[in-house]
Amino acid sequence: MTAEQLANRFHDLYEEMASQYGYETRRDSSVEWENVPDNNKQLMIAVCRRILEENEFLSNRPEIEQ
Repeated sequence: MTAEQLANRFHDLYEEMASQYGYETRRDSSVEWENVPDNNKQLMIAVCRRILEENEFLSNRPEIEQ
């Protein structure tokens, strides 16, 4: 899974599940992935990339408890 695919999925699920947790997302951000403002989209992709990189690092170090 690429960082962009993960960010897209996260965005979609976040919007879908927010109301189940008593949270209402902002109208500006409650849009399809393709319509998320570019700076917001790039931030989410960068965060997901970092998570994937850290996960890869940890999975290659069996001595670290996960």
